Amino acid sequence: MKTCPFYIGCIVAACGLALASANAQTARTGGEILRSLQPDYPVPYLPASVPEITAVLDRVVDYVDKACPIHVVDADTRETVTDLAKLPKKPSFVPGDFSLVGYEWGVAYAGMLEAADATGDARFKDFTAKRLDALRLVAAQIQSVPAAERSGPNPLRGLLAPAALDDCGAMSAAFLKAQQAHVGGDYRSLIDIPSTTSAPNKSACPTARSDGTGPWRTASGSTTIT
Repeated sequence: MKTCPFYIGCIVAACGLALASANAQTARTGGEILRSLQPDYPVPYLPASVPEITAVLDRVVDYVDKACPIHVVDADTRETVTDLAKLPKKPSFVPGDFSLVGYEWGVAYAGMLEAADATGDARFKDFTAKRLDALRLVAAQIQSVPAAERSGPNPLRGLLAPAALDDCGAMSAAFLKAQQAHVGGDYRSLIDIPSTTSAPNKSACPTARSDGTGPWRTASGSTTIT
């Protein structure tokens, strides 16, 4: 009977060590175990690989290019413009399934630049470069005509005369991201518009300016555009 406390102590100590070891193992591998568990439902939502993500993005690009192409025309004659370096006095766009500018497009253009960096596929960068450059050139042509001589709807009103954050916020971020990545042309004039506009809701359109001021920041905290 004198040995009972010793045995009990050994058992308790052994259990304690085992429990501590189990807790440590759980704490160390709990997240890994959770991520490795197979789902118990028909659709398997497993981590996607780079090739799988790239394949989906390829389908997105193919669809957008067909459903919403960059198709510039002369607003007066409706003739197709084949050279964006030789725009007519009043350029316009043939409407597609979606607009070419707006909040969702700013997100898409910036996202494609991120996708190009993540996958190494230049097609996604080219997608954004081609579209932002077309917007830049058409915007410059529209702005070159005195306001008094302009007639008809402005196909880029949201960019050139933003009245709300949805008009300019995401698009400005996309132009700024492209400018900093040296993708496409010089977007400084479009980046600056929201900060100088006289729109009624100007305060809803914060953006960076090409002189490096404004609320947008790069990963390093700098707003310098080169």
